[in-house]
Amino acid sequence: MPTFKEIMEEFSKSGEFRPEHMNVGRTLRPEESDKFIDLVVTKCDFLQKVTIEKCNKLEKDINVWEFIQEVLQRVPEGKEPENYTGFANVGKKLRLMDGTLFSFIPFSFYEDNAKNPRREGMIEGRLAEVYSRDLIRMGFIGQKDDYSSGFKTLNTGWIEKVKTSTGSKKLDSTGYE
Repeated sequence: MPTFKEIMEEFSKSGEFRPEHMNVGRTLRPEESDKFIDLVVTKCDFLQKVTIEKCNKLEKDINVWEFIQEVLQRVPEGKEPENYTGFANVGKKLRLMDGTLFSFIPFSFYEDNAKNPRREGMIEGRLAEVYSRDLIRMGFIGQKDDYSSGFKTLNTGWIEKVKTSTGSKKLDSTGYE
C-alpha cells in the first residue's frame, strides 16, 4: 500500500486525488479496506456501538451460537445426567453489495496545506467523518438496495429492515403524540 506521502506526491503531479490512485483496478485490497473501516469507526461514537463485520468477499456467514440454558443438575453418583448442554448455530448469511466511495480533494487544499504537518490527519479525519455520517444516515433512511432513486435506495437501512421483517414485533402508535 502506498504511503500517504506517495499518494500526495501523485496528487501534486496530477492535480487531483482519487481513490483509484491508491490501487490498481480501482479496488481496495482487504488490508486497506480494514484500515479505512477502522478509521471510519474510530472517528464516530455511534458506529463504535454498532456491530461491524469485516469480510473479504460479498458473502459471509455470521455465526451466532445459542446454548441451551438451565443445564445444571444434581445427579446421584454413578448415574448419567438426563440433559446435556447443547447448542445450535442460529446465525445468518450476510450478503453484501459492492459500492464505490468517491471523494475529491481540490489541489488548492493541498497547496494551502503543503507545509502543514497535520494535513494527513486533517484529510483522514474529514474523509472518515463524511463516510461515517453517510453510513449512519443510510441506516436510518435507506429504503431499498437497487439504487433506483439515488442515496435512499443504495442499501436497505435498519429501520426499513425492522419494518419489513416478519420477525419484528409491530406496535400500533396511532393516537400517541
